Amino acid sequence: MAGHQTRNDSEGKSSSSSTRRPHLEKLETFLNQRIRVSVSDGRSFTGSFAGVDPSKNVLMTNTEERKGDDTRYVGLIMIPGKHLVRMEAEMIDEDEYA
Repeated sequence: MAGHQTRNDSEGKSSSSSTRRPHLEKLETFLNQRIRVSVSDGRSFTGSFAGVDPSKNVLMTNTEERKGDDTRYVGLIMIPGKHLVRMEAEMIDEDEYA
């Protein structure tokens, strides 16, 4: 029984890059970066990328929602993957922070 528990504890939990999928590693580079997400009903959300789950639901923090000319702060949100149309990183002007 103890051998079985040890196997479960180590199975699938390796953080080695050889066992990880390249697209997940690419997504990790965007963690805490500002992103803009467009959804199927025409709204867009701008905030910090906090993660994604296996169903492609996107988590964002410090988020603003935009629809037409209206903008409102919505904070921490989860956007269902089935509604994603586009996800893009915002470009940061390095001169602004110099």
